[in-house]
Amino acid sequence: MQKYERTIGLKTIYLTLVRRTEAILALFIVLVGASFIVTNFMMGKQYTSTSVMANNAAITQPVYTLMQNNIKSDATIESVVKNLKTAKVTHTGGKDITASEIKSGLSFSAYASNMVQFTVSFKSSDAAIVQYTLEEVMNVSYDVLKPTYAGLSIYSPASAAVKTSKENTYLLVGVAASLVVALGVPFVWEIAEDTVYDKKEVEDWGAPAFELRASGK
Repeated sequence: MQKYERTIGLKTIYLTLVRRTEAILALFIVLVGASFIVTNFMMGKQYTSTSVMANNAAITQPVYTLMQNNIKSDATIESVVKNLKTAKVTHTGGKDITASEIKSGLSFSAYASNMVQFTVSFKSSDAAIVQYTLEEVMNVSYDVLKPTYAGLSIYSPASAAVKTSKENTYLLVGVAASLVVALGVPFVWEIAEDTVYDKKEVEDWGAPAFELRASGK
């Protein structure tokens, strides 16, 4: 019995992909569909509001750090929670907004040399509370900071909630991964059995997908 082994080259790859086109397309469509379902229906949505606070003079790094600490301080956040409750601003389902979710949802723009304004952002999975919460955070923070920084002002009030683009990013990653898997799996399957044992098996292929070399007598 003559034993033959497949050797892989560019022609090998090309012919393998041609032979498995239908399988590649089918697998790719299934994986992209799964990625779409996961990113659009199973992943939690995030919504963001932004506001800008400005000063009439350059803000140094130490001062900016102090401002951030004041804005995210327990006293400030507790005041925000109390004011939101008084104004009857709650989650869509009626649940109260907590201090921990406000603190974890706040973020600040990076410090830049001699900057005179900075952005404060608040994100949440509930679009209904994002703008109102940040607006209250900015108002309370302004009242706290104004006595120390006379030139401070709210340059831009809290914006309407904007849906973040993370799910779109994840979908693109999913599509790229789907393409890699769809190309890889059929190819790996094709070459997994890399030994041909007789001429009949070669003839059954039609156009050979692999160059052959004799490995036995």
